[in-house]
Amino acid sequence: MCANGRIGTGRYLSVTNAKLLQLGRNTKQISLFLTSLFALYQLWNIKNTFFPISRTFSNKNGVYCLFLCNFAPKINFNYYTYLMKSNGFLNFIFPNSPHRVRVNVVLLLGRIVFSVLLAYHGLIKVATFGDLSNEFPNPFGLGSAASLSLVIFAEVFCSLLVLIGLVTRLAVMPIVFAMLVAYLFVHGGYIVDGGELPFIYAIIFALIGVTGAGKYSIDYKIHKKFKHKA
Repeated sequence: MCANGRIGTGRYLSVTNAKLLQLGRNTKQISLFLTSLFALYQLWNIKNTFFPISRTFSNKNGVYCLFLCNFAPKINFNYYTYLMKSNGFLNFIFPNSPHRVRVNVVLLLGRIVFSVLLAYHGLIKVATFGDLSNEFPNPFGLGSAASLSLVIFAEVFCSLLVLIGLVTRLAVMPIVFAMLVAYLFVHGGYIVDGGELPFIYAIIFALIGVTGAGKYSIDYKIHKKFKHKA
């Protein structure tokens, strides 16, 4: 009797678990379906997001069909303006410059001076790559040559981007990271015996990233272009 009761309870639990699993699958499918509907609704509310849709009656087949007209290259949609309004990431990359003229001039001079100085250090590493690649510090185990190449990328390429003010907030990230690694791991976190230089570079480029490139930059020109189209 007791054994039969256990068997009946086990079957009941297994059936219940199966129903719960099926309910979970159905709930997941319903949630995905509702999410898709919501996404389509959001896209439909954006005026002229996609190509204009025309409706044409086909006499041959007797069906009411939809087709996309003006497929390419004519697009009646200000895509960049939509991204600028809806995507905070682009506003972060291409920020406005509400600063005064003096502040913008200081930002321009700071970008020029510190980008040229850091790029100079990077070009020295490029010129002596063969010698440095065997003994360059390797704090993350990537290899001396790979670590040196990443530092050169930050010091030369990213410095040039900061110099002209293009995607400045993204460009300063590798620079700040490389300088902090040099300060903390190579110089042991001491502002002596050469440790002050990467520390100063990290602070300066971090401040440039916080404030943005300023008015005299390509980032600001792109921001104005977006706002003008809006």
